[in-house]
Amino acid sequence: MDPVNPNELMGEFLDFVKKIVTGKRQNDYGTPTQNHGCTARMWTAYMERKGLCVTLTAEDVCMFNILQKISRGAHSLNEDTLMDIAGYSANAASIQAEKAELTVTEKPLNGTIGKDFDVPLPVSPFQAGVTAHAERLNDLAAATREATS
Repeated sequence: MDPVNPNELMGEFLDFVKKIVTGKRQNDYGTPTQNHGCTARMWTAYMERKGLCVTLTAEDVCMFNILQKISRGAHSLNEDTLMDIAGYSANAASIQAEKAELTVTEKPLNGTIGKDFDVPLPVSPFQAGVTAHAERLNDLAAATREATS
């Protein structure tokens, strides 16, 4: 028997996930932006009804679904769970790619240049998304603590 090549297995795994998320599921449920955006609006309305004033995004839905899969995987990790995590990650990347060009503005931390100025630094949609997700999760955690105290 030939030895297993991990890179080939990884490639086959990701190819299979790509077929799932870009094929029948997308035809059945719409694009990730449409599907997860709709879910985000429903979750936001539900949380507002519960007194938690946060606005969730399509990316948040992907991240929460990944967290749910991680929770399930902690109990029993299987290939289906890993495929779902990869699929939700791909969906989040797709949503980020659909957004307008993103830039961040950075000001110098010291006065050595002589005056403040803005320098737009291009960032990938993924990098910007990670920062935005962290900020939204911190806001959600703070709102939850406030609502329960």
